[in-house]
Amino acid sequence: MQIRMPAASPDDGEPRLRRVPSAVEEEVRMAAVRRYDMLDAPPDGAFDRAG
Repeated sequence: MQIRMPAASPDDGEPRLRRVPSAVEEEVRMAAVRRYDMLDAPPDGAFDRAG
């Protein structure tokens, strides 16, 4: 069973559904985060969102 959650509303105002990652996909994603050693990295202005 896949759970879908509303994503941000597009310009037409209708919410869109996005698929929630499976446990396997989440583990692969977290393995990549750990491999790049980014969890405890200091903030980097290059990745901050502009206003």
